[in-house]
Amino acid sequence: SLRTKVVERTKLEQHARRVALRGQPREAFVESATSVWWCEILPNWESASLEPRTQLLWWEGAPSAVRAQLWRIAIGEAAAGRAGYEAAVAETRPVDRVAALDRIQSALA
Repeated sequence: SLRTKVVERTKLEQHARRVALRGQPREAFVESATSVWWCEILPNWESASLEPRTQLLWWEGAPSAVRAQLWRIAIGEAAAGRAGYEAAVAETRPVDRVAALDRIQSALA
């Protein structure tokens, strides 16, 4: 139900903040995040990629189960190979998180 999804989303966001701030164990977070990535974010990438929740989850680290699909959607099929991955990583290393998020958003626009 919609109420259940809202409650789960709120719990996920709260947990993500705790993990980010205190370095708590990630197992529960990764399990919840995987479901959110597959069911809510990836199928609706055009709109979901702009949501603060998606950006928070991105910075927490995409679960390994969704990374391949996420990279294909986020940077495009042509850049999804090893060279494309390395180029995307190299571009984000020297910048801070805010600047990196701005670049991701503009690339998706």
